[in-house]
Amino acid sequence: QQDEHLIVELKRNAVLVNGDPVKTNEVKVRVIAKLAGKTRLEDRVVIVKSAKDVPYHNWIEVTSQIEDAGGIITLQLEEERTVDVPQ
Repeated sequence: QQDEHLIVELKRNAVLVNGDPVKTNEVKVRVIAKLAGKTRLEDRVVIVKSAKDVPYHNWIEVTSQIEDAGGIITLQLEEERTVDVPQ
């Protein structure tokens, strides 16, 4: 049984792992626990979502912990587009 990928969200003042708030220094431990037993590379993918106002040093700290925990980072970027609605 394959679970969905782990999602880490970075907010200006918070870090969420699968929607649960965690302290920045606890990200590695949480990712290790979530990836335990997953040996295939595709099962170790961690989706990282980051708000635009997250300081760069916070982003580096969290992504380094994910990599140290054995996670493979992929970024989810928000697309911004303008839609014209006929009136």
